[in-house]
Formats: sequence, C-alpha cells, structure tokens
Amino acid sequence: MTENPLEYVDGKFLAVEPGQEIGSGELKHRIFAKLGYGSFSTVWLVSPVGMKSTEGGGWRALKIMSANYSNASQEVESVKAVKNCNVDVAGCVDTKDSWLEVRGKNTYLCLLMQLSGPSISEFMEFRHSWRKRCLLAKNVVEVMAKLHHGNIFINDFTSLNILIKVRDDVQTYTSDIMMAMIKSKSENVRQVITDKNGTQRYEPPAEPIPKRLYGNASFIKLADVELSLEIIDVHQDGPENIVAAAFASPETLQNKPPDSKSNIWTLGVLVSITKRLNEILSECYPFESNSRIDVANEHNRFFALSKEDQRQRFSWCPDYPCSHARLIFNRNRQERVIDLLMKIFIQRPDQRADLASIIEMVNEIVSEESEESEESEESEESEESEESEESEESEESEESDGSDELEEPEEPNEPEGPEGLEGLEEPIRANSFSLENSLESMNIS
Repeated sequence: MTENPLEYVDGKFLAVEPGQEIGSGELKHRIFAKLGYGSFSTVWLVSPVGMKSTEGGGWRALKIMSANYSNASQEVESVKAVKNCNVDVAGCVDTKDSWLEVRGKNTYLCLLMQLSGPSISEFMEFRHSWRKRCLLAKNVVEVMAKLHHGNIFINDFTSLNILIKVRDDVQTYTSDIMMAMIKSKSENVRQVITDKNGTQRYEPPAEPIPKRLYGNASFIKLADVELSLEIIDVHQDGPENIVAAAFASPETLQNKPPDSKSNIWTLGVLVSITKRLNEILSECYPFESNSRIDVANEHNRFFALSKEDQRQRFSWCPDYPCSHARLIFNRNRQERVIDLLMKIFIQRPDQRADLASIIEMVNEIVSEESEESEESEESEESEESEESEESEESEESEESDGSDELEEPEEPNEPEGPEGLEGLEEPIRANSFSLENSLESMNIS
C-alpha cells in the first residue's frame, strides 16, 4: 500500500527514493526504504553519510512534512513534553536535527527521529498468543497512565501512532543485514496513453510525480520481545492532529478538545479493534467507518441498545478458525474483556471508568492469564508461528503470480533501481491499475 501519486501533482509531498542522499553537511543522510506515510508526511529509513547527527548517528527515521509546514520548534517542544512524562517518543528531539528542503516555491521540513519498529496496527495483522496480547494491552494502558499523570492528552492515540520499539542490536546492522531483515516492495507509476486509433500504451509520468512508489517496509522481525512502546505525532497543534473517526469519542466528533475521558474512549477502541478484527484483547471493532458522520450514527445506534444487546455486540468473534478462536477467546476471557469495554463505551463522559479502574481490570485479566496452563500457551504460540509462516508463504505466492484477468497494453522497460543499493534484492512490483486509473483521470501528459 502506498500514498496516492496525485499527492505529488501539486507538490504536496517531496518525491524521494531509496539510494538518494538528502540533507547536507553533518545532516546528510542516505535513504534506504519507506517506513510509512500519513496525510501530512512521509517517513523513511535513513543512515548518516557524513558526520553523525546530534543523537549519535546509526539507523534513523526521517520524517518529511508536506509542503510549506515548517514549525520544527513546536514539534521538538511537544516531543520533550511527552518525554518528561517518562514516555518514549519517536520524534525529533532537537531543532539541530531538522532542516528545510527547497523545491521551487515549496519548502519541506525534514525531521530526524530515532528508529522505531512496527505500529500496533501492523503488529496485530498477525495472530498472537493471549500472553502477547495481554502484555501489549498492559503496555498501552501504562503509556496512557503516564501521559495523564503529566496532564497530556494525545488526541490521535491510535494503533497507527503507537509503535513497538526495535531490538537493541538493530543499530549494529549493516545495510545488507538490515535490508534482508525488512520487507520492502515498490510499484511502478504508469500513465495510460490512448492514441487516436484507440490503442493504449504505458508511459512513465511526468515530474513531479515519481516513476516509482514504495510500500511501507515491514519491521515485524525487528520488534522488541517485551513489546516496549513509543508514540509518534505528539504535536497537538500540528496538521496531523486529526483523530481517526473510528477512534473518536462522541464529544470528539463534536470538535471538543481531548481530555482524560475522551482518551479513555480511544483507549477502549484501541484494545478492541484492528483491520482484521483481532487487535489486542477483543475481536470486535466497535464503530467501523471512515466517516465521522457514520461513526456518530453508529454511536447513537449503540447507545439505543439495551445493555444485554450491547454486550452481545462485543461478543462476536468472526473470522478465525474455530481451534484458534477457542484458544484465544474462550468464554471466560471474552466476558472479562466485555466487562472492560462496557465500562468505557458510555455516552456521558463523566460516567466512563477512570484510568485507575481500567488499570485494575487489565491487571486482573493479565494475572488470570499467567495462571493458565503451559499447554494452552504452547498451543497458542504454535498457532501464532504457523500463521506467520502461512502469511509469508501467501505473500510470496501472490508476488510470484502477478497475473491479471485484464489484458494490459505493452509496457516500457522497467526503470532501473536506485543506485548505491547493489547486491540487494529488487522489490517486486505490485499491480498498479489503481495508479493508472488515477493518472488517466488527471489527463497528465
């Protein structure tokens, strides 16, 4: 999955690619892979080329903000405020680790950050044992407790903005080892040209659209075994302070500022959902929609239900094989998680459970888990390992297939890979029909 190539048409995003060097002097870095993107930034895996930066060099993350956003000092102050709560942050800690890239009339703020592992959202795309789920839930609640103790309420406290740290030995990896450990794919961006006879052909797009887009590299294999966490996008007045609709409390949807109770609601969503309906402790996505209006309507329908029907809504365990569902979501575990969610998803903020009560309930769930038999745990871990292997085999099979029912016009030669990454396996191209259709609709020539 990549960002929309049309984001580059008006220069909103700065087009960069692996192998390219960016910055100058002590801050000159070489780009190796894409780590992620959002509505207002892209993030890249980099390593210093010249002298080391203020945090000691090694593998870093480089966040490139969208055009003409240049508030580095406020970003740094926000990161420091969160760090003062004893919460780790993947953010720029010194304005000396920032600079501006100028392209024509546009400027792009670049922020060096410490390297982090996968987001909770990415991590939970795989099956995990109940022990790991409990550990992750406990760590998430502890992070929020530290923030609240420091009177900081992060609006966008979601599974995409909470990252699992990388292992300590990652900073010792050579480029060859690093690129072998992470998965990185790319797509060619192609424009469909139709001549007067109706014949179609592919051509590379014109600048500023890049000829290739890069998917997010996977850091699953580099995740810290204790699932230690850090957060990103902590600048509450920045352009990224837009909470995802599915995580928003009723009052947040009314554009009220975040507080402890709206954060509690977000925490409830976080411990109960993901794209594959298997986030941390539950198999239920409470309010699933990308539209704020639709989510608000979902809230109202939920509040109109009886307590019994509300509990039933949380008890649905959809798409896992029965053997795995029985191991992970047995009746006792499910009921304890539903008890937790029922104390969170309450319309009136003042009636929701406070953080101390949530911590107590999560600790009870975790302590119950520790008393369960080793045999059950071993079965769960075995299921988890098989799932990971099956997922990798499935990805390899999809990549090697590459077939499509639609007949494609003849393509030009593939653009060469970025220089300076010799010996590394070239990422496999994904199907690019969505990109072609977008570019064709724009009539770009």
